[in-house]
Formats: sequence, structure tokens, C-alpha cells
Amino acid sequence: MVIGDSLHQVVFAIDSNRVMEEAKRVDSIYELLTGPALNIPKNDKEFWVRKLGPIENIRHHFGRYLRDYPKLHKNLVYSQSQLSSLRNSLVDEQLDSNQVQEYLQVEEEAMRQVLLLSRKRVGPTEEALHLWDSVEVMYLQLLSKNDSLLP
Repeated sequence: MVIGDSLHQVVFAIDSNRVMEEAKRVDSIYELLTGPALNIPKNDKEFWVRKLGPIENIRHHFGRYLRDYPKLHKNLVYSQSQLSSLRNSLVDEQLDSNQVQEYLQVEEEAMRQVLLLSRKRVGPTEEALHLWDSVEVMYLQLLSKNDSLLP
């Protein structure tokens, strides 16, 4: 259960509601910056790589996190309930050692999958949140320079 609790802390270290709200802001700014009103030449690599690169990276990680969060949450909650059920069965002495071993192997694999997915999504999303905190002002200034882009 300790591993499940630790994993629970990792998965829920990020406020998914904040990611959802920030993702909407990022998407709307991105759409404005890449829309036809901006009129940036396709060969302006400075703009397309250096200016839009960070926001594309942020969008990518937010999108993946939001796509996989329900699955991650569901699998984690299920694994925790299974481990709790195992603990209760052990206390009640309902399982023999072979059944316990088999049960633990299945749950170990399930927790490994949750851990793998959380490592793929949580860390990069935390980094994307920090990056967004530092570059959001730059994008808002870029939009304000092009008044025609502001809603």
C-alpha cells in the first residue's frame, strides 16, 4: 500500500484543473498566433521555431496529460482498491500462499503500468507548467503588438 500511496502522491502532484484551464489559454493564444491574421511568412524560421517552439511543446505535454489523466486516475484507484481487497483477504485468511503470489504479480504489473504512464505524463507536464509560467507574458506581449489578433 505504501507504493500505491506514493504513486498516488506523484499522480496528484499536478492540479489537473489548472492544467485544463492553462491548456485552454495556451490553445487560444496558439490559435491566434498561427492563424491567418498574423501574416507571418512561412520562411520566417525565427518566428516559427524560436517563438512558437515553446508554446507547441507546452501544448503537446498538456494535451497528452489531459488525454491520459482519466486512464491514469482510473487505473490508480482500481489498483489501490485491489490492494486493499488483498489486505482484507489476508487478514481474513481467505487466500493461500499461491493465490497471494499470483494476486501480487498481477497487481505489481498493474502498478508498473500506472508508474510508467505517470512518469511519461506528470514530469513533462510539471515542466510545461513551469515553462508556461515563464513565457506566458512573452506571448501576451507578442499578441499585444498585433492588436488585430486580440479578441
